[in-house]
Amino acid sequence: MNTWKVSDTLKEILEKGLAFLAYGMPLMEALYFFGPRVFLYSGDVNLKNFFFTYLRGPIMIYQDYIGLSFFFTVAIFGICSRNTLPMSKTKLGLTDFLRINVMQGALVQVMFTCGGQIFQLSPLWFKYGILGSFISHGCIFGIFGLVLYSAFLIFALKRFPLIPIVTASARIQMWIYD
Repeated sequence: MNTWKVSDTLKEILEKGLAFLAYGMPLMEALYFFGPRVFLYSGDVNLKNFFFTYLRGPIMIYQDYIGLSFFFTVAIFGICSRNTLPMSKTKLGLTDFLRINVMQGALVQVMFTCGGQIFQLSPLWFKYGILGSFISHGCIFGIFGLVLYSAFLIFALKRFPLIPIVTASARIQMWIYD
C-alpha cells in the first residue's frame, strides 16, 4: 500500500518538474537574444563576471544547436497538443496540467524567437540605444518573472500560470485535438 503512495508522489514530482522545465526553453531563448545586451553593456563588473562565469557556456551550447532546439520545441508542442506520438495512434496519457504547461512554454519560446530575430535585424542605433536597452531589460526581467511565477504556481499550488493570449492559445489547441 505504501508503494502506491510513493509511486503517486514520484509521479506528481516528475509531472511538476517536467511542467517547470518547459519554461526553461523560453528562458534560454531570451538569454541567447537579450542576455549579452543586458549583462555585458550594463557597465557593472559583477554582471559581466556573472555572465561569463555562469551564462556564457550554456548560451554557447544553445547557439550551436539552435535549429535543433527549435525543431524539438515544435515537436514537443505537436506531441502535447495531440497527446499522441507522430505517425501512430497510441495515446500517451499525459495529464492536462503537463500538456498545457509544455504548450505554453513552447508558445512563449516562439514569441521570444520571433522578437529576438527582429531585435537582431534591427539597426545598431536602435539595438544599442535607450529603446533597445529598455526592450532587452524588459525581456530578461519579464522572462525571469514568468519563470518565478510559474515555479510558484506549479510547485506550491499545482496550477498552470495564466499568461495572456498564450494560455488561451494552448487551451484551444487542447480542445481541437481532444
